[in-house]
Amino acid sequence: MALGPDDEIEIHVRYTRDDFVAAIRTHIALRSKLLRWFIAIPIGLVFVALGVVGGLRGGWTWAPLLSILTGVFFFVSLVSIYFLQPRRFFRDNQNLFDAEWVYRFSRDVIFLERQEISSTLTWQAVTKVVESPVGYLLLMSNDQFLVIPRRAFRSADDERAFRVMLPRVA
Repeated sequence: MALGPDDEIEIHVRYTRDDFVAAIRTHIALRSKLLRWFIAIPIGLVFVALGVVGGLRGGWTWAPLLSILTGVFFFVSLVSIYFLQPRRFFRDNQNLFDAEWVYRFSRDVIFLERQEISSTLTWQAVTKVVESPVGYLLLMSNDQFLVIPRRAFRSADDERAFRVMLPRVA
């Protein structure tokens, strides 16, 4: 779709918990490099297995129990980070999500507005774009990102025009 220099796409978003939780989980997975997760899970399993074997062979002394607790700590930490913390953040910061956000996208800038907040960003600020079945995550730094749900686009043409505007970033 060919866009003129003055073409602009405007969307209005009132975020849901599901929008935010999915985006945070994606962000966590990207930031922590899923490789760490795939390393932490086997390490946790090894600690639990060593503890169980040690307990069955040599008795349930402090060493096997400590090993099992260490393995369980790995799992509880992962579950907390990935499943519990995004929902808790949404609940604790409900005021950020109660208001409607207005985004205007043009070839050069992203303009966002919400009640008392107004900001303009250039596309150069976007370091990575992650597309998922539910929307887009525009990453700007380790801790800053914009969540653009697909449902916010008024039409398929608006979404196609938005995709054309997305920077080609790594």
